[in-house]
Amino acid sequence: MKQRLTNAAVAAALMLTLPCGAQADDGQAKEILNRHNAAFGAGDVSAMLADYAEDAVFITPMGVFRGHAEIGSFFDAVIAEFAKPGASFEVLQTAFDDNVAYFAWKAETAENVYEVGGDTLVIADGKIATQTLTLKAVPKK
Repeated sequence: MKQRLTNAAVAAALMLTLPCGAQADDGQAKEILNRHNAAFGAGDVSAMLADYAEDAVFITPMGVFRGHAEIGSFFDAVIAEFAKPGASFEVLQTAFDDNVAYFAWKAETAENVYEVGGDTLVIADGKIATQTLTLKAVPKK
């Protein structure tokens, strides 16, 4: 069950905190979010990781993941779940402000129904610095 939630969490939300003094613009935040979601849809973990700073932190209900290796392992599990037949992922809403990108979503896989998820990315120096995830997942079995 914990593995299922871990997999879903990545897909569900991306929230980042920005270090003091780093700045981005709405266009850059939107570009990074769009590129990141396209890489997720393609199942390309390497492309997803290219959007993260080397020392990025990803905070989820399942734990904290630090750096490319840990974040990559998390995404590997999520991509494996979403690669199975019948999976769906729908972005419900997006919003942007300066260096912040937000999106709400819902999804379904063979194992889980993700009733709602929310991601916020905070961009520093053109990279995701920190990500947090929130979601409501209901196991099918």
